[in-house]
Amino acid sequence: MVLTNAKRQARFRAKRNADAERKAAYLQKEKQRYKACLETGKKKLIADMTPREQRKQRKEWRSRYHSSQKIKKAASSSVQPSPSTASGVSRQKLSALQKKADENALLNTA
Repeated sequence: MVLTNAKRQARFRAKRNADAERKAAYLQKEKQRYKACLETGKKKLIADMTPREQRKQRKEWRSRYHSSQKIKKAASSSVQPSPSTASGVSRQKLSALQKKADENALLNTA
């Protein structure tokens, strides 16, 4: 059986998260990586940004939020969104949301 990269990633993450010890080690490693990025300046806290950078970052957050809401709305509706309405949305995210919607529909009918 040939797995797509998305399914391979999902399987790996599920296996990692199933073991509490491995999950804790992963979270600790990510926390250290985040702190290292803060120290080197790759990432900044919003409080450490200039007012111009803050406006830019908040604008980006708003646009991400709105696109996320569009995806959720499209996934919750029974009609599949056309490619023109889902511009900028990854194929993986759409398929994951569609799968969730299908599972919810099955649970609601049962």
